[in-house]
Amino acid sequence: MSTDVKVWTGEEVRQLRFRMRLNQAEFAARLDTWQGQVSEWERGVNRIRRFATLRALDALDAESRQTSTE
Repeated sequence: MSTDVKVWTGEEVRQLRFRMRLNQAEFAARLDTWQGQVSEWERGVNRIRRFATLRALDALDAESRQTSTE
């Protein structure tokens, strides 16, 4: 199992959320965080520090890409 994890920018987080057609609260729930945190990531106020959140973003990204090709 690879331990390589993408470092996500705020704009990439926003693009993924839009692609998944989720609002910030729904997206936050999928990542086990709160809406304000998603807002801060997207605006570049804070960066994502939790490894588990980065892994979850990678999984959501893969899921959204698979869904968009079906």
